[in-house]
Amino acid sequence: MTIDIGASVHPSQQVLQIPTPTAQERPCTFADRVGAWYVSLKSSQYRKAHGLYLTPVPVADFMAAQIEVSGKTLRLLDPAAGAGVLCCAAVERLAARKQPPACIQLTSYEDDSDLHDPLSAVLDYLTDWCRARHVRLEAQIESTDFVAAQVGALRSLGQSLGELLPADSPDENFDIVIANPPYFKIGRNDPRALAASSVVHGQPNIYALFMAVGAAALRQSGGFVYIVPRSFASGPYFRQFRATFFDLVQPAAIHAFGSRRSAFSRDDVLQENVILAGHRRGGGLRNGTSGTVVISASRGVADIEKPSRRRTPMASVLNPHDPNKVLRLPLSDDDASVLELVESWPCTLRDLGLRISTGPVVPFRAASAVCAAGDVPATHAPLLWMNHIRPMQATWPLRRHKKE
Repeated sequence: MTIDIGASVHPSQQVLQIPTPTAQERPCTFADRVGAWYVSLKSSQYRKAHGLYLTPVPVADFMAAQIEVSGKTLRLLDPAAGAGVLCCAAVERLAARKQPPACIQLTSYEDDSDLHDPLSAVLDYLTDWCRARHVRLEAQIESTDFVAAQVGALRSLGQSLGELLPADSPDENFDIVIANPPYFKIGRNDPRALAASSVVHGQPNIYALFMAVGAAALRQSGGFVYIVPRSFASGPYFRQFRATFFDLVQPAAIHAFGSRRSAFSRDDVLQENVILAGHRRGGGLRNGTSGTVVISASRGVADIEKPSRRRTPMASVLNPHDPNKVLRLPLSDDDASVLELVESWPCTLRDLGLRISTGPVVPFRAASAVCAAGDVPATHAPLLWMNHIRPMQATWPLRRHKKE
């Protein structure tokens, strides 16, 4: 169902006592207040089940600043609108340009029916704010799950992610997609997981599907700005996703947070997040590795306006010849030197008989298998902790140490 945003506020606003904007308040700030009010009404279990983690205003502003697409009429997509913080930040940024667009056509997806009235109130205010700046905003809310709405299109992922939506059809594609998608695992038998089984497997995280479908909804050279967990960047679980996604999206800027808590500290979320900005490419990954990528970093939200920045060759970030399509983020010159050193090695760890895997042993969940002593290597394997690791060596065992 599509909800058109008009001049009047839904009657239920009075019942819910949705906050009202103050004089001269930014739409983004108003959306943040409305979002905080809404979250206060929900339990932590509800927020977790719905992936309800609202974007802080400084992060939304940083993401909006990554938008480079211009035009007289711009089609903007927010596939996980929430209370509208991100789409408000994007519209504000576009309207503040020296040559702002005459019209912004905003499509916001939000499947939480309880959020429709608060989001409508925010978009009504945003529409008035734009009108005062001689920019026409045409906003609508799609009251359905973004990925579920594209299940039919997702089935083409095995052939080509670019076939999800035709890139040469301006009437069907968006100029900009900006999102803070939900992240939670969905069941392997979920229709969305089955439709995208050629790209994600097992119990995929919903945010990867939001990335794939959002990218496919863009026109050629359309702008892509997402804040997502960093887990997609490496590892075998997301290998096929990276191969298809980066065949469609060319990164232009990537921002990393040093703190795992800071990006969504208000919601007490422990997660490594990155902001990925880029554009829809043509010709595939192998034909789009020229140029550079801006890699930035901040400790968290408080210092995001003054991040460290470095420009690095595209091929150093995304090697087109790497079968795993790992997204690498050298945040410093030291990081870049380490990458260069490792790539100079004449063999792989597997060539040396070594295999690396993260998380196969969680000690408190494997207490019966962890021993204080044993015959290594006949019957037992050494359990290495960070305490055993020293510069250029591993020292094991450690005597008089509490850990087995």
